[in-house]
Amino acid sequence: MTKVKSFPYEASLKAKWDTQNAFETIRKEERARAEQERHKVLIDSAKSLKETGLLSNEQIAKSLKLPLEVVKKL
Repeated sequence: MTKVKSFPYEASLKAKWDTQNAFETIRKEERARAEQERHKVLIDSAKSLKETGLLSNEQIAKSLKLPLEVVKKL
């Protein structure tokens, strides 16, 4: 390809890569937000279960798949 013909092609490739990178960044940010929200829900659930007094810290940690140390600190 001549230099004149390859410039639009290269520009379109760059635009495509920029768009792909932008979408990937958004996906990563959304995953991180979703994980934070999931963790918050698990912590809130653990607090609620602990307040009932019906389950031990070990049972709460196992059922919610949280580290025992996290449950103990609640």
